[in-house]
Amino acid sequence: MVKHCCAYGCSNEWNPNLNIPFHTFPLKRPEILRLWVQAVRLVGFKPTATTVICGKHFTPDSYLESALNKNLLKKDAVPSIFNFPRHLLKTMTARREIIRHVKTSPLKVNKDCSSDCTMDVDEFLSTNDKNTQTSPRKLKRSLVEQRMSRKIKILQQRLRRRESSIKNMKDLINLLRSNKNSDGDLEDTLSRNFSNFALELFKCEAGNKKVAPTQRRYTEEMKAFALTLYFYSPKAYQFVRSKIFLPHCSVMRKWLSSRNCEVGLLSEVFEFLAREAQHKQELKNVALIFDAMSIHTELVYDKKNDKYCGYVDYGGIANVDTEEMATEVLVLQIVTYTYKFKCPIAYFLIDKVKANLQSQFLLMAIKKLFEIGITVRSITCDGCVANIKTLQLLGCNVSPNNISPFFKHPNTQTNIHCIMDPAHMLKLCRNTFGQINGITSDAGEISFKYVCKLHELQEREDLKLKNRLSASHVNFVNKKMNVRLAAQTISNSVANAIDFLRMNGNADFNGSEATTQFIRYFDKIFDLMNSRNPYGKNWKSPLRMQNKHYWQSIFSETKSYINQLKINGCNILQHPRKTFALGFLININSFENLALDLLCNVENPLSYFMTYKCSQDHIELFFSCIRSRGGWNDNPNALQFKWALRRLLFRNSVSASVNANCINDDITCTPVFQLKEINVVKCFTKDHIEESEAEKLQNLINSLDEITLSSFQENLFTMAKSNQYCSVHGCKSKYALNSGISLHRFPPSGKYKVHIVTKLGIQEEVDLQKPWKIKLKIDKPITPNLKVCSKHFSDDFFFLFGKLFCVLSS
Repeated sequence: MVKHCCAYGCSNEWNPNLNIPFHTFPLKRPEILRLWVQAVRLVGFKPTATTVICGKHFTPDSYLESALNKNLLKKDAVPSIFNFPRHLLKTMTARREIIRHVKTSPLKVNKDCSSDCTMDVDEFLSTNDKNTQTSPRKLKRSLVEQRMSRKIKILQQRLRRRESSIKNMKDLINLLRSNKNSDGDLEDTLSRNFSNFALELFKCEAGNKKVAPTQRRYTEEMKAFALTLYFYSPKAYQFVRSKIFLPHCSVMRKWLSSRNCEVGLLSEVFEFLAREAQHKQELKNVALIFDAMSIHTELVYDKKNDKYCGYVDYGGIANVDTEEMATEVLVLQIVTYTYKFKCPIAYFLIDKVKANLQSQFLLMAIKKLFEIGITVRSITCDGCVANIKTLQLLGCNVSPNNISPFFKHPNTQTNIHCIMDPAHMLKLCRNTFGQINGITSDAGEISFKYVCKLHELQEREDLKLKNRLSASHVNFVNKKMNVRLAAQTISNSVANAIDFLRMNGNADFNGSEATTQFIRYFDKIFDLMNSRNPYGKNWKSPLRMQNKHYWQSIFSETKSYINQLKINGCNILQHPRKTFALGFLININSFENLALDLLCNVENPLSYFMTYKCSQDHIELFFSCIRSRGGWNDNPNALQFKWALRRLLFRNSVSASVNANCINDDITCTPVFQLKEINVVKCFTKDHIEESEAEKLQNLINSLDEITLSSFQENLFTMAKSNQYCSVHGCKSKYALNSGISLHRFPPSGKYKVHIVTKLGIQEEVDLQKPWKIKLKIDKPITPNLKVCSKHFSDDFFFLFGKLFCVLSS
């Protein structure tokens, strides 16, 4: 940017070829700055850091003598050379001082006085010279200035008050304009200040404040919030409902009553899945997970279906000969491999798990899913004996010598891979590692004592070597089902701490090489079978074709390591505690083949495969949500399980307990059912009613005349209406039976709105109550007791606003 001199009439610009210095204003020295500004004489001039003045406006005396070549100004230098026009030049005239003449008596001087007398007179005259006063013109000017300054101050105050009033009025006008904005602008303003649930709550409060309770409407977010809160605690829901607008408990029961969720395959869920599978490719391939949950053995009466619940019930898939009481509920759930979708599809009331029944349930569910366009690619269960027997009945070979953990799909003949839940296998591995002595590998003895010694050392030193070991990890007997404790015990951080102490010469950890090797192998394989983050690194990354060599090498190394493990000289696969080793071998085969099937699929191949999608944690978290419905009673009966399941299938925000056996994945059960709206009375214009609707309405009106009442009913209705009169001024019509006069209530204000189409084709929205009050000239408040007889309506108007309204509101 070119620098220009700011002085009046000066057009100098900075040019490196010209020897004209430019100086910035001394902003850091207020006194000198004030002198510079006064010298420039520009109205409203306020210099900035970029404001400059050229050196032609300074005298040579203003520069330092030792630095003339550098053009450095003195500290007190002020510009004084300007080319102002004549009318801007100030002429300094000398002030005339007038001596006021004082009348004095003549001095009598003795003739004998000498020079002393002359000195006294000179002193007197000199003192009178000093006694000078302001001229009359100056005095008058000062008085005028004082008077004008006072007037200026008053005017400034008046102007300031006026500007303040104008500003307040502008703010008020802007506020009124903002209140008149369109709904879209208002919504944008609210969205900027509120977000998520707070915005939904604000909209709900604003929309339902001025309407009757029967006309309140709620968004899907508010419905989900209400359903979740009522799921946790009905009393807490009643308290919150007393503070904000929420649906009544009976309304929510009506919403939920539209679904049955009877035992067996959930027909409503399959109808939903059939619609979703038509336009969602993610639902084409799913994982099927099943597990059993213990319930309270109790016989309860179901009022809705008029039957007793609590017996063993297979949902019609298999016959039940005896009336045995159910002790467990078997639940089947599907999970997609890429999409955040999980949903229970069936449940059965059973008395202990039976392998032959489980295999029938699974095959029936697989066939039913295929009929609606969903293919099951894997099955996940835990490692109990009944589940292993079920897999064998389905066609899997789980023999340690020849493992082939898959069976053919009954419809497509493709492989369905069977997976033993990795979390359960890790817990069994920790239990065997902590309770069985004599476990060995080719590297030496494997012992849990090193983990115990590490914990004792950390407790004694009150420091931890970057691990999470605690008393609960060592004394795990009472918390065997907690996956978190097992994963933190068999972890790479524990192995690193033990190796560190051994390499630093701690004698208590000599010979721990085989133990740390054991921990690292199973920690690595568990992380690989539990990958849940698409952006994970190392062995926590999902399975991709790009890292195929990496996870295949881990699978191969772990398989070889498990085959060499022994317990007291016996191969671990032949020992009674072989379940965890056999489960990991089954999973290695299943995950490797399943990943290749999904990643190399001809139709819609996956870009990555997260193994956590095949975990049983999904159904465990679902069980945790079911148990949370009962508060302290976490063992529901058969009917309570049914109602809790039905509520979870609607949209909600119910999450698993923080004390659940596994970590919450922040994915709630996918909402299957939509909350049913209450039927609302709607009013239409005569022109907008279709022919079929008009015929139905006319038939309904005609049917009113055909209704025959008993003598008791006629007398009852006559007594009820005998005291009803028309409220129109001057009209004395009274209700009488068979008189042909009908009485009609006023429509509610602001609740029923119709679209009136004029001859010009203009459509506008009108409040129904307003034309009634105007036409009938009623100025008193409208109450439910005020009624209008049918004499005051024309045929068209009566049809539109009278009979139609009465019929629809009855």
